[in-house]
Amino acid sequence: SILKLTSLISLDVQVLRLSCVLQLSPVVKFLLVQLAVPIGIPCATVVLYFKKHCPIERFRQPSTHVMTEVITAIGSLLGMFFISILMSNLSPFICFGHPGNAGASVRAVPQILCNWEGEHASMVAVAIISFFLVPVPFLANAIFVTYKYSGSMAFEAR
Repeated sequence: SILKLTSLISLDVQVLRLSCVLQLSPVVKFLLVQLAVPIGIPCATVVLYFKKHCPIERFRQPSTHVMTEVITAIGSLLGMFFISILMSNLSPFICFGHPGNAGASVRAVPQILCNWEGEHASMVAVAIISFFLVPVPFLANAIFVTYKYSGSMAFEAR
């Protein structure tokens, strides 16, 4: 239904019900969510490559500029999922306190204590690495392209 689709768009892996088939630890589930976008990029590239080089004649589009379409598709997907990716990436750092000042737990995975040890340390490490692999390059590229575009517009206005 539509609610399941929106949950999937917000990178909620529970919708897929992987726990029915696989016994995954919270850290592995978090890692899978963080790998969704880096794995999706090569998949999109392969699909767009086969759009140009499809063995079935009626599906082939030889005039396709693969790199242009790949960059456009990746930019669109990252732009669409940016907030979800960023919120998922920051989830190990969002904790809630226990009553009686008895520590804190990760809000997204309450069974993991926010103590910077064990599973929490693993989730933080994955979050930091994936933060520098997905949101930072996308944001840097968006800023760079905006800067270059505004510069070229100023040059054309002269």
